Amino acid sequence: MQLDGKTALVTGGGTGVGRAVAIAFAAAGAKVVITGRREVKLQETCTLATGAHPVQYYVADVGDRDQTTALVAWANGVLGQIDILVNNAGVNIVARRMDEIKPESWDYLMNVNNTGVFNTIHAILPQMRARDGMAS
Repeated sequence: MQLDGKTALVTGGGTGVGRAVAIAFAAAGAKVVITGRREVKLQETCTLATGAHPVQYYVADVGDRDQTTALVAWANGVLGQIDILVNNAGVNIVARRMDEIKPESWDYLMNVNNTGVFNTIHAILPQMRARDGMAS
């Protein structure tokens, strides 16, 4: 896989799958921005990545629309444009059975796992469509 000349934004890039994707994309030549809520984890990912371009990070909670808007504006400034979006940010909770989950835990899950995905797609899709001549 070669990604020379491509740019990518990876949410949840501080650990797990997001970290692995960011490192792989950077090694394949992409310019990569990662985001997440824990700066130390994001910094660790950046130090592990190799490639022609250093991985950069921005601390944000994608469940927060204002933070996501600021993230995308910043990422566009750093990358020029976003070619690839990896919507990887997600959370889980231990007490998740219906008979034990608390409403605030449910809201937290939905906010990060669903609203966060919506927020990033909503912020990035227009520029991707415009480049493909499919603006609606």
